[in-house]
Amino acid sequence: MNSKEPPLPDTPPLTLANQALARLRKYAEGNGVDPDSIQVVDSKEDLYSIQAQIRLVPEFNIQPNPYAGAVRGKGRRVLGSYAELQEIVARMKQTFLDSKDWMPEAIKDLQESPGHGWGMEDAVIPLSNPKETLAATENCPSCNGGGKLICPQCQGQTTVICSYCFGKGQENCYHCFGRGEDPVNPQQPCPICRGTRFAPCRYCQSRGQLPCPTCQGHGGTPCSDCHSTGLITQEIAISAHAKVEFHILGNQDLPSGLLRSLDRLGIVNLVKGHGDIELTLPDAKAPDAEKTTLQLQAKMPYADIKMRLMDKLVMVASFGKRGLLSGLPAFLDVSLRPWREHLERAALGEESLEKALEARALREALMLALDGKDKPNDLRRLYTIGLSQNAAQEIMRNIGLTLRHITLQERGIAAALCFVLCVSLFAGLFFTPLFASLAASMSPKMLLLIEALVPVAAVGLSWTVISHATRWVLQRKYPNANVRLTQKIGKIGYGALAGIVAAYGLIFAIVRGKLGG
Repeated sequence: MNSKEPPLPDTPPLTLANQALARLRKYAEGNGVDPDSIQVVDSKEDLYSIQAQIRLVPEFNIQPNPYAGAVRGKGRRVLGSYAELQEIVARMKQTFLDSKDWMPEAIKDLQESPGHGWGMEDAVIPLSNPKETLAATENCPSCNGGGKLICPQCQGQTTVICSYCFGKGQENCYHCFGRGEDPVNPQQPCPICRGTRFAPCRYCQSRGQLPCPTCQGHGGTPCSDCHSTGLITQEIAISAHAKVEFHILGNQDLPSGLLRSLDRLGIVNLVKGHGDIELTLPDAKAPDAEKTTLQLQAKMPYADIKMRLMDKLVMVASFGKRGLLSGLPAFLDVSLRPWREHLERAALGEESLEKALEARALREALMLALDGKDKPNDLRRLYTIGLSQNAAQEIMRNIGLTLRHITLQERGIAAALCFVLCVSLFAGLFFTPLFASLAASMSPKMLLLIEALVPVAAVGLSWTVISHATRWVLQRKYPNANVRLTQKIGKIGYGALAGIVAAYGLIFAIVRGKLGG
């Protein structure tokens, strides 16, 4: 006997209303709201389009790079002169701007991008062609290709007038000081100048000229423009890109609720999974001026939904493929109020946390806090709707206070032990012969380094001990939670650390005072 398979249950179509209903019921479950009490009363859903345009503007990039010497590097197209270089670059630029050969590459890039260029205002699409480096080398105009500049002191003559004899080639006799008489025997003429009172210049050897001190007798100085090579190379790297100009077309007939949703989201963010973007290519027969303009269309669903939520009728707007909701009241603030009050009393130490943890949102907040994620936005990421920022802030603050109450005793014991042990260590180090022997065997710098490292090591180890004692308590109480390795040590912990530093400072001052005395 053949048996027929049971019919499949009717599956409601995946509309924005159904998405919103499933999402809200998921948030409600375990948070004080009966999921079945959330109902869709009525909805009006439609697919809307936003029209936009992209204009592709070609831009030709010229990057000059002049440098001294001949052409360097491979792959350069070497030309005969600067004039030829400038002429060819200008011709290539005009040819590129006049043609539309770059369009297929730019359009292909847009087609392969996630949003086809939607929202890409002032974006740049690199083009593979034209892309080239051209160069030309000419004689350096400063030195006319010689690699040297005319010496400003000797004007290229290589020598200058001797500053000792002023070009005469002779100087006052250095033996008789220009008197012509022998200083030893005044009745006789000077044996050096033979009575002429002048002797050959010792500095220029009677030439009247000295090598130029500026150019060292070479007649010229190295040209700084060409680095003495005599050549200057003009190099130009050319490339091109298409600049994207994006704008939304006006006169779009959209519901006011959709416009508000778009304002909050930002129209350029539609590409992030909220809408389907379609790119329309220009007509091949269109004039050249119109071929650079492309049409874009963003299609997205939008629904106005009337819902029954906690015995109240509310109007909710749902937008986009991801079903973003707006207009939804913070209903979890109200439904969680009894457990939030339990949490507040737990934060004051008036009762245990267990009663508050009956609510799923508060259990999740506890798991986040144990993992070190104790900011309100960490909870809001789990409850993007239905829970206000103020409520999330209150919950995370009270969770943190409660955890500090839970670990108070163990943190206090760990802090006290660390303080006593550190003070004992300091006293044993400084008030025993050990410190004196260290001071005698070490250099002052090494001793100073040890004195600085002792409190740092004591504070670091104490912080680690108190933090791990806190984690041990939390891990024991919540064995199934992911408790972060480092935990907050609270005012007790920081007070102990401050006490350790103060005790070290006092002991150190006493010891230094005794040594100074």
